[in-house]
Amino acid sequence: MYEPYFVPESKKIDELLKELQVKKQHMAVVLDEYGSFAGIVTVEDMLEELVGEIMDEFDEEEPEVQQIEEGVFLVDARAWVEHLNEDLHLALPQTDSYESLGGLVIDRLGHIPRRGEVVKIEESNTTLVVMQMRGRRIVKVKLIVAPKTRPENSR
Repeated sequence: MYEPYFVPESKKIDELLKELQVKKQHMAVVLDEYGSFAGIVTVEDMLEELVGEIMDEFDEEEPEVQQIEEGVFLVDARAWVEHLNEDLHLALPQTDSYESLGGLVIDRLGHIPRRGEVVKIEESNTTLVVMQMRGRRIVKVKLIVAPKTRPENSR
């Protein structure tokens, strides 16, 4: 066992990366301004922030959007709302408050969700169901697009 390496959450990523390399550490415990636990950061986390997702032998690549059935999709919560709107011909709301589908869910709920929580988005005729969480992070969301109702023919 190694002694944990503690860093303030204000530490710049380039400085932390150099420090971890010098100390031959792969992770650090992040503390907030009050000295309370704020999280853990790994070298892989930092590199992924800089260069994008890194796949290793333990990661299984899944498609960002998987169609389960007609109008029902299992979506990676990191998927950008803008891309989902384009690719699936949706009209999910977009604001400066979020970019991802998980961000949209949190924005609408106003709190960190639990698995199974549902968000109905009336303006786009869709329902979002939180399917998988990892800690406080949303991992998977089921996106259900309600079928469009056709106006009845007038006689």
